[in-house]
Amino acid sequence: CPYACACHFAAMLLRPVIVITSRNYSYFPFLFMDRFLLTLSSSYFPFLFMDWFNHVIIFFLFGSVRDILDSLAASSCDEDLENLPEIHPLKWNLSSSLRSSIITAGQELDKIAARLGASCFFFREFGHTTLKSYGIGSDGFVQLAMQLTHYRMHGYHTATYESVSTQRFKLARTDTVRSPCVESNALAKIFDQKNVSMHEKAKLMRGALDKHFQQVRMAAAGQAFDRHLFGLRMIATENGLPTPEIFSDPTYSQSCHFRLSTSQVRSPFAIHLAFGPVVDDGYGIAYLIRDRDILVTVTSFNDCPTTDHDLFAATMEKTLSDLFQLVLALPPPSKI
Repeated sequence: CPYACACHFAAMLLRPVIVITSRNYSYFPFLFMDRFLLTLSSSYFPFLFMDWFNHVIIFFLFGSVRDILDSLAASSCDEDLENLPEIHPLKWNLSSSLRSSIITAGQELDKIAARLGASCFFFREFGHTTLKSYGIGSDGFVQLAMQLTHYRMHGYHTATYESVSTQRFKLARTDTVRSPCVESNALAKIFDQKNVSMHEKAKLMRGALDKHFQQVRMAAAGQAFDRHLFGLRMIATENGLPTPEIFSDPTYSQSCHFRLSTSQVRSPFAIHLAFGPVVDDGYGIAYLIRDRDILVTVTSFNDCPTTDHDLFAATMEKTLSDLFQLVLALPPPSKI
């Protein structure tokens, strides 16, 4: 059967793959392989732990396998397909010591993975298209919802990390957008106060979204500061120089304690991706904004008494709806 043949081919490609993240404490094996193979011809993939940047490679692989399935399903060349050589799995010659090391590594991996909990939701009230029709940037909107969610749960604003691609530069990878700003902090403080008008809240929301847009553009253009400071520290280390004092300053250390580590992924597939928090008392939040919906996965460590990924996900889902009420309070966007 062409479908089975393509699935077998996909299995050969995917089975050896272990996708791990580059973030602290966040190493996970490739999950739900059978479901991936059963749903390759559709637009939905269930769940995957991975490095945010490398999702491009995995989605390219998914797309390629889906194209193979579609072409085989439309093909009438059944005789040619029957004459294809049989596919055999690769056989690995492993020494006993290497096998033992793999087993030990797997056990350590399981211990680390057991620390992490994840909760995901599929938000269907609106997506990129609706927000765009109101002149609202969808990424900034979701980022603001995260900050408001954290404030609703914990009562304070916190350092937030958002990955932004710097691919316009040769050999570049990412830089950091620090999403919180004066406007978002002010909105968080009054967001649930009924004695503050919707107009005043909407004004602060617009200010926060505009600031976020500026920060993203600056970071993508190489005008953020995190990678520059990282380079400064590495230059000092590699040349045996004293570490610059800024890196031991308590304010700098606190600003780099990212309790919210976030990243948007782009894909036509409805897939929940995830990565772990970068600090023990933080959250890892991966989100996918599509035209009509938003997919979010929240992770936190089960042994942390101050975080709760299930509650964060539920609160964020409500916050997205609440925040959209402020969008409706804005003046309609100009048609010019």
